[in-house]
Amino acid sequence: MQMVMNELKTENIQLKEDLANTKEYMVRALVNTNEDLARGLKDLANTKEDLVNTKEDLANTMKDLLTKDQELEKDVSFLKEPPFFHACGAHNDYLSITGQTIPYSSLLYSSTNTEGVLDASTGTMTCDHPGTYTATWSLMAEDGAGDHSVQIYLRKNGQNIEESQHFSSYYGTSGWAYEQGGRTLVLHLDRGDTLDLYCEDCSA
Repeated sequence: MQMVMNELKTENIQLKEDLANTKEYMVRALVNTNEDLARGLKDLANTKEDLVNTKEDLANTMKDLLTKDQELEKDVSFLKEPPFFHACGAHNDYLSITGQTIPYSSLLYSSTNTEGVLDASTGTMTCDHPGTYTATWSLMAEDGAGDHSVQIYLRKNGQNIEESQHFSSYYGTSGWAYEQGGRTLVLHLDRGDTLDLYCEDCSA
C-alpha cells in the first residue's frame, strides 16, 4: 500500500512539473504571439502609410503629366499657328505739327492672330506678343526757305530711338524743296511695348 502511495506521489509531482512546464511554454508562446501580432500591426500601419504616400505620389505624377500635356499642347499650337502681326497705316494729308505723334488717316492693311493693335487715331502700335518686329516707314517732306528742319523719330515706349532719326532740311534763300525717304528698323518688343512715329519738328 505504501508503495502505491509513493508511486502516486511521484506521479503527482511529475504531473505538477509537466503542468508548470506547459504553463511556462504557453506563456512564452502567448508572449511571442503578442509580439508577432504587434509587429504585424506595425507592418500593417507602415504598409498603409506607404499606400497613402504612393497614392499622393501618383496624384502628383498625374498632376505633373497633366501640366506637361497642357504645355505640350500649347507648344504644338504655337508651332501650328505662330503669332503674327501686320499693320500698315497711311496719312495722305499735309501735316504740320511739333512734339506730337503722327496719326494715320487710314489703315491700308491689318492682319493678326494676337491682341496687338495699331491705333490709327493715335498712331500708336501696341505689342501683345513678345518677339522680333520690323518697323518701316516712308514720307515726303516739303521744306521751304527759312523753315525749321524736319526731324522724325521712331519711339519705343515713348522714348526716341536715336538711330531712327529721319532728317530733312532746305538751306536755300528762296523757294522750297521736296524730299522723299524712309527708314527700316528691326527690334525686339515685349508684351505691352508701344511704337509710334514722333514728329519732334514737322512745322516746315
